[in-house]
Amino acid sequence: MIASAPFGYPLDAIAVNARRREALLLGLPDPGPSAATTRTAVPQLNKQSDASGNFSFQGLAPGRYRVRVVREGYFGPPRGDGSLPDSITAVNVVAGQATPALTIALTRGGLISGTVRGASGQPLPLMTVRTYRVAYENSLAILQTAGTARPTDDRGEYRVFNLPPGEYYVAVVIGLSIGAARPQDAYTTTFYPSETDAQSARRISLKGNEVVAIDIDVRARPTAIVSGRVSNLPDFNIVGRPQSASTFFLLPADPKVLRDSSVTFLSTAPDRSNGQFEIRGIVPGAYNLMACTNDNTGRVFEGRARIDVAAVDLRDVVIHMQPAVDVQARVTVDGAAPPFTMGPPPPQNVDGPRPQNQQPIPLPSIRLSMNSLEPYAGVLRGDLPLECSTGAGSRLPSQTTFEPNGVYTFLNIPAGRHIIQVSGLPRNAYVADMRMEGASVVDGFNVANPPGEIAVTIRTNGSTVEGTVRDAQGNSAAATVVLVPQQARRNANFYKSVVSDSAGQFTVSGIAPGEYSIFAWQSVPNNAWLNADFLAPYEDRGQRLTVSPGMTAKVDIRAIR
Repeated sequence: MIASAPFGYPLDAIAVNARRREALLLGLPDPGPSAATTRTAVPQLNKQSDASGNFSFQGLAPGRYRVRVVREGYFGPPRGDGSLPDSITAVNVVAGQATPALTIALTRGGLISGTVRGASGQPLPLMTVRTYRVAYENSLAILQTAGTARPTDDRGEYRVFNLPPGEYYVAVVIGLSIGAARPQDAYTTTFYPSETDAQSARRISLKGNEVVAIDIDVRARPTAIVSGRVSNLPDFNIVGRPQSASTFFLLPADPKVLRDSSVTFLSTAPDRSNGQFEIRGIVPGAYNLMACTNDNTGRVFEGRARIDVAAVDLRDVVIHMQPAVDVQARVTVDGAAPPFTMGPPPPQNVDGPRPQNQQPIPLPSIRLSMNSLEPYAGVLRGDLPLECSTGAGSRLPSQTTFEPNGVYTFLNIPAGRHIIQVSGLPRNAYVADMRMEGASVVDGFNVANPPGEIAVTIRTNGSTVEGTVRDAQGNSAAATVVLVPQQARRNANFYKSVVSDSAGQFTVSGIAPGEYSIFAWQSVPNNAWLNADFLAPYEDRGQRLTVSPGMTAKVDIRAIR
């Protein structure tokens, strides 16, 4: 939900919506609004520009504002992941001072078109064509769908339109059939111009223009059948039906391989009792084969197997399922329990009995999230069957509880390596350490058996960096400013990022003591800086900075285009 929310949408409001959707999917009482949703609404003013594009807002109170410009089919300057159909600019209104006039440039959406042909050059109708942009999730580069064309027509032609400026991969995506074989089943997913992997494909650059004749010659490759058995399946699934192995994910064993993690594989085994499965149309290669399900209580079961597929069928693969566990973390802020407010009691569930607990519930101001560090962390997000989801189409977590003594409990966490990420910290606060059984786990830990309690230490003597971003000509520039920690501390809890305003000014607070490099990009995919391969070419362009507790540093930095 965070990934799909509009830019600037409050994280606390996203969390409330996520909890409500989880409750709906799991048949639990509606958790109701939290204190975050009962705050005074942020005022919003709307204007329509004149024929020359001019607009004005009068009588604004001093403060920081976002100016959002929307026009159908147009996009703002590249920013974040570039997928938003509007432009957002931050501006400061200061009492007694004239606010500089803003110039906001919009670019018309672009178009990619072409023809899909088969191995002998014949046009292929009814083929699905997708455009992809590179996005970053848990420090890994993945393919994110930007647009999908209607199936190719009788001449094999396709059009994908209304695309924001940027670089795209274009691919013919082959969906395997479960029933009768189709002519398309003889082919494999192919990237422009005729490659079976994105790394070898050619990218298309769009800047509000039309790019035509992007013709794709679809490749035919030998495929294999992978079959075997899923062991330790629960007896019944979340809807009370007998359990079977039906939905699988197949990801390249090399986590650096660009992949579309939304693709699922369905078992074609005629008999799926006893966990038997069969998956057709697998291109040779090394993979991680994953299976997932829920039992009738909603508990997640997940398993994986490393497989090497050749041009012959692979039989007798065994995937052992493991039940998820609950993980506890205790948070202290300068040695005390974290602040919290009391929210309303859970409302009555119209589809079930009235909740027994009618007392107000504690709501923490500091938010903890559990994120997987596995290469397949994102595969269970999106539009997936309910039995493969822990709630709201999101893999982690299904629910988090909080107690006034600072104990957070993450429910239903699958096996694998995970990291706790902290948000909602007070202005000068930062994560100092996380420890479990005497060892630091701030960089992550393994969930195999129920782990011990994790102690999360937060301190409030963080540092602040203020400054201005300038472009190559020395003019102030809006940019994404990122503080990247030294190599030994590169996990998401120690990175800091903020978007400068229209005058190039920015403030970053709550910085943990240590050494950093500070960067400013005028255009950068969201979270790309967490990826080592992305950051490597820029390492020598960062401005070095060492911060100590409680200090305030002022810097001027040059933006990277």
